[in-house]
Amino acid sequence: MRRGIFIVLVAIAGAIIIWGFAKFQEGRIEEQIEAFAAIEEPTGRIEAVLAFAADHPDLEQAYVDQAAAAITESIGELGDDVDMASYIDKMLEGGVPDQLITPLLAEQHYLVLVNLYYGESPALVEKADTIAREILDRGDGTAQHLLGASYIRSAVHPALTDRWPTPFPDTGLTLELAEAGLGLEGDVPEWFKPVLINAYRPMLGEVMLLRGEGTEVAFIDSLLATSPGPGHEYALHYHRFMRLRNEDGEAAMPSAYAMAELMAEHGDGTSLNTVGYGLADTGLDPELGLSICQQSLVFATSASDSANVLDSIGWAHYRLGDYDAAKSAILRAIAITPGSPGLDDVMVTHLLEIYNASDDAEGAVELLAPIVARSPNPTENGGDVLMEWVARAGDTASLDAIVTQYRYGGVQNAPDFTLSGADGSTVDLADCEGMILVLNFWGAG
Repeated sequence: MRRGIFIVLVAIAGAIIIWGFAKFQEGRIEEQIEAFAAIEEPTGRIEAVLAFAADHPDLEQAYVDQAAAAITESIGELGDDVDMASYIDKMLEGGVPDQLITPLLAEQHYLVLVNLYYGESPALVEKADTIAREILDRGDGTAQHLLGASYIRSAVHPALTDRWPTPFPDTGLTLELAEAGLGLEGDVPEWFKPVLINAYRPMLGEVMLLRGEGTEVAFIDSLLATSPGPGHEYALHYHRFMRLRNEDGEAAMPSAYAMAELMAEHGDGTSLNTVGYGLADTGLDPELGLSICQQSLVFATSASDSANVLDSIGWAHYRLGDYDAAKSAILRAIAITPGSPGLDDVMVTHLLEIYNASDDAEGAVELLAPIVARSPNPTENGGDVLMEWVARAGDTASLDAIVTQYRYGGVQNAPDFTLSGADGSTVDLADCEGMILVLNFWGAG
């Protein structure tokens, strides 16, 4: 019995020693990583991180991430002092610990593509593709690496179109990067939701340039015939709808219906708002457009996003003849939009059209008066438009009277005061009438 207890105690003691040693090692690793920040010279910091990673081939992922971040941040600090892509090439040739290769490749891929986007190095297209392929072949890129690379490659497309006939980078690779990133576990950031829509843009642009304008729809239909999967179908139907909505609305509608079925799982705020607004504005199906815009509001992540969608919802209500709901939605949009809208703001122009259709001159005056009154020159900045609505409302007020009423609306007069000066004199509020005052509140302590 005693021997059994002794063995158990020895086992517990051993486990505690092993645990303590592991925690000690972990503490040392954290100290070493934190010490890198004290190295002021970026290249010296990079060399220290590489040496550390080589000595610790079995680092936990959290420490790998910190080491990779230290290198990429250091590369960024080098700025214009070195050719960063060449510098990373040199590091890779000199031997980089395997666990850091993919983050460095992703960083190089980013730099190469940014250079390409700005038109500085068109010859780097092939090199960028080689790096992206290597990340895919290794199979250890993160969602940020893969989706970010796809996003950047999509952004490169307009620059290449402008330089046509410059050869395109492999448009299929853009799609592969997007697919690989979406296939990884974990939540996809909201701004990556339309990554497949973006990934198809270079491919469709290449089809248009090589085969002729108008050939993209047939190409999209050939892709849809292979049943590529719901996420791809959503993206392809988006492009199909956008190309057909103005020229052949009837042919565009099957894609709108398909997006409506897929939107809850695969939609994103921007594409849904665009399609919903298009359905309402063209009159193809305002009711479906309203439904799609309402779903788009679910995906809104900022006040400006919500305002854009609410404007579309209001416009759909207008197209359906529900003027009260239309006014309510767009007034909400204006209320949550930072700053004051201008006369040319789409929300203002939409509301004026709704006020006109509903013969609501008073509402138009309430909308326009603050905008015109707060402009530097009310006479030239919409004063004539405002006065037309004022007359339509049966009001006889002058523009000057309206400006006086609305420019300072909500502004309270300063309370009477008497202040003592440093020289012993006193100043009353009445003494300052007609003068510009600068109030300086300060304190010490």
